[in-house]
Amino acid sequence: MLTIAHHCPPGLTSLLTLLLALTTGTAPLAAQPATDSAANTAVQSPTWVWVESENAVARQMQQDMLLASAPASARLKIAADFCTAAVLINDRPVCVVGPYAATVSLDVTQSLGSGRNQIAVRLLKSAGPSAVALSLTAADVNGPQQLLSSSNWTVPAGSVLEDYGTVRAGLWGIGAASLELSGADNYEQWRLATGDARPASLDAKLRIRPGFRVTRIRDARPDEGSWVSMTFDADGRLIIAREDKGLLRFGMGERGFAAGSAEVINQELLECRGLLFAHGALYANANNSKAIYRLQDLDADGSLERVEKLREYSGGVGHGRNDLVLGPDGWIWAIHGDSVDAPAAGTSRDITSPLRDSRRGPVRQEGYVVRISPDGSQSEVVCTGLRNPFGIDFNAAGDAFTYDADNEFDMGTPWYRPTRIWQLSAGLDFGWRVAQGQWPPYFPDRADNSVWQLDTGKGSPTSVMFGSKLNFAPAWRDCLYVLDWAYGRVLAVHTAPRGSVYRMAGELFLQGVPLNVTDIAAGPDGAMYLITGGRKTQSALYRVTMEQPDVTPARDSLHEQQCTQYALRQQEQRRAAEQWLRSESSVQDAEERLRWIERTLAESDPQLQAMARTVLEQMPVEHWGGRLLQVSDDRVFVEGALSLVRAGSQEQVTQLLRRMSTLVSGQSEALSAPVWLRQASVRLQLIQEMGIRFPELIREGDGAAGFVRDWLLSDLQRCAAAALVFGAGEQTTTLRYRLVAAAAEVGLPLTGAGTPESELLRSLLQSPQQQDQLTALLGLRKQLARADSSLIALYFGVLNEGTRWLGGDGMAVFLGRLREDA
Repeated sequence: MLTIAHHCPPGLTSLLTLLLALTTGTAPLAAQPATDSAANTAVQSPTWVWVESENAVARQMQQDMLLASAPASARLKIAADFCTAAVLINDRPVCVVGPYAATVSLDVTQSLGSGRNQIAVRLLKSAGPSAVALSLTAADVNGPQQLLSSSNWTVPAGSVLEDYGTVRAGLWGIGAASLELSGADNYEQWRLATGDARPASLDAKLRIRPGFRVTRIRDARPDEGSWVSMTFDADGRLIIAREDKGLLRFGMGERGFAAGSAEVINQELLECRGLLFAHGALYANANNSKAIYRLQDLDADGSLERVEKLREYSGGVGHGRNDLVLGPDGWIWAIHGDSVDAPAAGTSRDITSPLRDSRRGPVRQEGYVVRISPDGSQSEVVCTGLRNPFGIDFNAAGDAFTYDADNEFDMGTPWYRPTRIWQLSAGLDFGWRVAQGQWPPYFPDRADNSVWQLDTGKGSPTSVMFGSKLNFAPAWRDCLYVLDWAYGRVLAVHTAPRGSVYRMAGELFLQGVPLNVTDIAAGPDGAMYLITGGRKTQSALYRVTMEQPDVTPARDSLHEQQCTQYALRQQEQRRAAEQWLRSESSVQDAEERLRWIERTLAESDPQLQAMARTVLEQMPVEHWGGRLLQVSDDRVFVEGALSLVRAGSQEQVTQLLRRMSTLVSGQSEALSAPVWLRQASVRLQLIQEMGIRFPELIREGDGAAGFVRDWLLSDLQRCAAAALVFGAGEQTTTLRYRLVAAAAEVGLPLTGAGTPESELLRSLLQSPQQQDQLTALLGLRKQLARADSSLIALYFGVLNEGTRWLGGDGMAVFLGRLREDA
């Protein structure tokens, strides 16, 4: 079976080639987005290449790898920009990477043998500067062998293989330390900074990337508390917030910020998790005071005598009121976790979709980003659907990012979502809702969500910062630095523009035991400053410098130059989307809006598509519902279907399903796999939305209800067949899980003898992965009366084995509920 990785546009495809791949015995190969550094075996970066050909079908490149023996290990790494790439080893498909997919790294040991091995890459162009990069590292009896994409690969007659320059080392993990956690990494390392457990010398426990130096500048004194946030004022003085209450200020002496005692400048504000000096004032997001404050020195005597409450935010304080940053618009941007209530209606503008579940039904807790004017008189909810994001920062292009926390309670389950880096584009929903312990569980990843930029696994995110103000070499100034409080880590995330979004690759930059980092800032001297603290631990101030920074910018490859130019165009599109989101829809501008929406939904850029759907959903359905049903571009229709099923009438939705049932692909190419998976994901969400809005149409019956139920069953089977065929891979795995959840939610049968959905259930129950097995138990729990004896036996056998599963605190709870339901 194939590994599929994608963030791709909708389209029409068939399964013929992939079915053939199954019959030839293609082995299942699990791929993960490459958050590691390709195991650090690569000593060189590959070249970005592209096959130019008048015949799109003939876009193929191949090369041989000679091995003296069957490899003991082999790893393939591939990145595809603005194209779909299918990799075949010895004529057997092993990987398909769609447009906007993360870099993929997978084990291909079983696909290679002794002697000559043929590596072929088939390519399908999308809008944008298309290029692909690949490395294959295999260890035979003679040691490691490496094959890199280059202009030396063979292409068909009439084609030309273009060389677009070497992949940047940071994006390929050259010389980088892996993000992957090992058994030696301690989630409880922060406890070493409590009481008498704190070691006498922390410096000996610090590891930093070669070429950088870290120095502990100052320890918090007993009366200075535990530190949670910091900023520098206009005079270069350091302001630090204590965890319990109050603010401290440190002046720069001859020995830096270690000189003298701290000056207490506020004793009332409670746990200021966000500090920002802007517009001649100090802004504080005081979590336990539940408000954003502005502090000013009106008489220039050095004291901040005026303290104004600008905006109040009710709710809890755990996943609370976090970081502040000055936006490129001059407004104050704040990021809040899911314990904080959304602003009350009428107190703040909300530019997210009015059709989101939290706005059209009962309010569900979710983290969000809000921006306020400098005086606090105006406010806007920018985006939502986050769990517990602590930090927020903008890059040089004006794009905001955060590092969101995982849901530890659900660890080990198929609905667990790891720590992630998100690009915070306006109007978007990132899918998280407070649903811990909900039964049936809530799956946060949906077809209409924004696209995550990088998964980093388990962790406890705190602050983030781009290195643009640091006195580092250019490659390091472009990085996003993110803090992991639990594991005592600072991660450096390399970024490269790709349309309106970014390709990202992370590496371990700094780690300490203990190093429970809470905030990061660029000092007036161009150094990186870090503080530790939280949970009443001993705090310290650290300074990070680059030993010999080379300020000469590296020369961009031709591909990077092309990507930068294309990104400028796509960023203009995103700015246009932001303007539409912030302006009221009217009859007069409806036609112009709809033309822009149709053009954007037809693009392959997933972030722009999501923003276009939000603009569409802000418009009255009377302006666009009928038009969508008649639109000629099937890509626009499929993406718009997600909106119409939430807003349209019963008649319109029935028409939508009838047209959806006519979408049949004439293609038979493996390259179409990511596109088909996108369409399958949309279809599954249609099933779930139907269960919410029109449950009466799902019940068995005649007429419209009978047609709708028949369509849903047919589509469920189509999606199940795709999930079986497409094999392993992150997007396929998500599809399988959502398929079972969707069927269970709306009461569609999963146990029909010989049907694709029952075969999918059986394969999940027999999988060695506990997440697969738990998914099957979830879907079957209410349908055992319909199941045959072999499926029932499998169900209870797996349920009994579940006591051995590893997971978060919720695992025992979920297994108990499954036993109750059965």
